[in-house]
Parts: sequence; structure tokens; C-alpha cells
Amino acid sequence: MKVSVPPWRRLGLPVLTVLVALLVAVSLLSSWQQPQSQNLLQLRAVEVQLQASVWQGNPELTQLWTQQTLVQAEQAYRRQQRLAQRSLDPTDAEQLAQLMGLALRLGLIQVARGDIAAAQATWQEVSQQLPPGELPQTAQVLQGLWSEPALIYPDAELLLADHLSGWFEQVALLRLYELQQRQAEQAALLAEQQKLAQDAVNRLAVLVGLPVLGGTAGTLLLLGLGGQWLLRGRQSLLGRAEPPVWSVPWGWEVILQVMGLWFLAFFGLGQVVLPVLVRWCGLLAWVRTPLGQAVYVLTSYSSLIAAGVAILVLSLRSYQPLGSPWFHFRVRGRTLGWAIGGYLVAQPLVFLASLVNQSLLQGRGGGNPLLPILAQTQDPWVVAIFAFVIVILAPLFEETIFRGFLLPSLTRTLPLGVAIVLSGVVFALAHLSVADVLPLTVLGILLGFVYTRERGLWTPILLHGLWNGGSLVALLVLGHG
Repeated sequence: MKVSVPPWRRLGLPVLTVLVALLVAVSLLSSWQQPQSQNLLQLRAVEVQLQASVWQGNPELTQLWTQQTLVQAEQAYRRQQRLAQRSLDPTDAEQLAQLMGLALRLGLIQVARGDIAAAQATWQEVSQQLPPGELPQTAQVLQGLWSEPALIYPDAELLLADHLSGWFEQVALLRLYELQQRQAEQAALLAEQQKLAQDAVNRLAVLVGLPVLGGTAGTLLLLGLGGQWLLRGRQSLLGRAEPPVWSVPWGWEVILQVMGLWFLAFFGLGQVVLPVLVRWCGLLAWVRTPLGQAVYVLTSYSSLIAAGVAILVLSLRSYQPLGSPWFHFRVRGRTLGWAIGGYLVAQPLVFLASLVNQSLLQGRGGGNPLLPILAQTQDPWVVAIFAFVIVILAPLFEETIFRGFLLPSLTRTLPLGVAIVLSGVVFALAHLSVADVLPLTVLGILLGFVYTRERGLWTPILLHGLWNGGSLVALLVLGHG
């Protein structure tokens, strides 16, 4: 049954659409000016590699691994320096200190590579560009440790411990203990270094091994399915089932109303209502803590789900009852198989999209601000709350909106393949980050494909949850220790 569209809706929808388009454009432009949050994770991964490179389990392999790791580490830190310099505000003391902190660590990488002159020049830059304080004093301590003759400044050990960590702190302290002939402290630090190196090797086995296994399995599965489809056509696994045909009683007005109001609620709740409530309740300082951030994200996403469901129900109530293919939360015999298979296939596809993304964006484009938090926290409550939001709430709600409503609605006027692609693009844009557009578009297209083949929302929900869960595990392993 076709329901007439009220005149006020015809007049208000263009305004709503333009407003949402402007908000999305401004958010994407803002993210373009920011370095990718992935860059910080890459530095964290480099630190894990550096820690693993000193492991003495296999001396010959360790020597080769160390040289390769040092080259990669220097490249990564130089790239991060360039990105930080692009967005540097010279009047912002914190930004300048972060940039110089990168220089301190870069110098230690250069020392480990045997380029003492380059390291001295790097540390000299820190001493010259910062006003008097502990950070330039730390740079002077490092210069002294590797000068000829060596100089040991007062409070050298305390400054190194305060402003360095992990592999970088160990390299500097081992040099200090060697010069001071403190054999007991040196032996204890070497033993601790080996324990941390073994832990880093184990973490790398997970961080590298699981994606390689998943990517290999996904590539083989993709090639096998593609070959079967070419040989058998409609008799193949991909061509066997006919995609669902939805009866769509509404037009673009309802599509724009639901998606426009949802985006507006997303901006209004996240940028206006909740921040005002936090300030009004005096919770600003607490929200800046890891636990406070986790609770804030849970509250924000729960309120967004409530608003989204209300918008969806009210917008479609005139069209009830809907036909049988709509919003089917059913589990079929192949649901789990399609979800796991889709997850494996997503590994190589999204990886390739991410490589193209890195090449095009050169480290810019922003990203999910939660990623660095998840890579740093060790609080089990924080992890549990974020896991609930990321692995359960987000897949349930996003698949209901983007695959349950948007994709079928588009099939009224667009071919199914175009509807899958367009819904994937909107799904990616909803994350409001230039760096996420290409990888999440690929993921969104895959989610739409498995939904149309399996004809139930649980398949993309499970696939989405597996993807988010895999990313969460990688972040926790990366941040461990």
C-alpha cells in the first residue's frame, strides 16, 4: 500500500538532507587535517618489534631480525615526525614536547644502528628547540652517554626512567650502567630485557600470525569460490540462492527521513546533548579517565540506538505490516558458515584496501579515537565495556540500519548490486573519518553481499561482530605489557 507523503515532509527533507550533508562534509574535512590514529598504533607495533629484536632465543635469526627492525623503526619514526610537524602549532607546548619526544627515541634507534653522529644531531635539535626543562635535559643526558669522552650528568638515571620506556629506556640505561661499571644492575636489566623480549615475541606471533593465517585462508577461499562460480555459474555456492526481493512501499522521502534524522541524532547526541550533560553534572574530569571514557561511549551509543530505533519505528509505522523478507533475525543452517567465510574473505580484501588507503592518504585522515585508548588500557572493566559496545551493540544496531533498512529500501529504484555498493559507502561515511572510507566501504559491501545471499540479519551481524572482535583482540595484545 502506498502512503502519501505530507507536504511538510517534502519541504523539510531537502533542508534536513543539506544540513546532514554539510555536517558530514565538515567532519570529513576535519578528519583530513588530522594524522591517522593508526599511526600511533604502528609506532606501538614498532616498539613491540624492537623489544622482540633483542631476544636471544636464536642469535643468528635475532641479528638479521634486529637490523631489519631498526630500519623499519627509523622509517616509522621519521614518518611520524613529518606528520606531527604538518599539524604542529608552535605555540602549543604539549604538541612540541610530543614531537621532541619522538626525536629522543629516534636518536636511540640511530644509536642502535651505529650512526652516532646522526643521533647526536637529533638530540641536539631537542636541546635547541625546547625551553629549559626535563625533556632537553634528557636529550643532554643521551648526548653525554654517547659522546667521546662520555659525560654522565646528575640525575641521569631518573631522567631516562621518566621520559623513556620499553626498549628505549633499556638501551639508555644499559649504556649508563656500563659506563658506571654497575655490573649487578646491568645483569638484572639484561635479564628483565630478555623476559620482556620473550613476551614481545609471543605477542608478535599473535599480531602477525593470526592475520597471516586468516588472510591466507581468506584468499584461498575467495579464489576457490570465484573459480567455482566461473565453472558452475548458478550451480555454484555463490550463485545457488536467489537474492531476496523486497516489496518497498516507500520512496526516497522515507529513506532520506530515516537516514537524515539518524545522522542528525548522531551529531546532536554526541556533539551537543551529552557533552552539555557531562559539564552540567561536573563529570568532565572523570570522563577523561579510561573508565569514564568507556562509560561515556556506552551511554552515547545506547542513547543513539534508542533514538535510531524510535526513528525507524515511527517512520515505518504507516507501512505495517511489512513483507516477509524485512528485518529477519533468523538463524539458518548456513548462517555461521557464511559469517565465518565472510570474515575470512574480508581479511585480504580489507587489507588490500588499507594498503591503497595508506598510499593515497600518506598517514592523514584521522580515525577512530578509541583505538589508542584500547591499545593502552589494562583495566578489565574498561575492556569489558568497550567489548560490549564494539562486539555486540555496534553490529546489532548498524546492521539493522544499514543492511536491514537502507539496503532493501534502495532496491526500489536501484539494481541490487548498486544498492549493496551504495549502502556500503553510506556505512563507511557514517564513521566520519577519511581514513576509514575505503576499508569500511569494502567491508560494508561484503556485509551487504552476505546479507542478500543468506537472507537473514544474523549473518552480517555475526560477521561484523567477528571483525570488530578480531580488531579488539589485536589492540589488546598490542597494548599488553
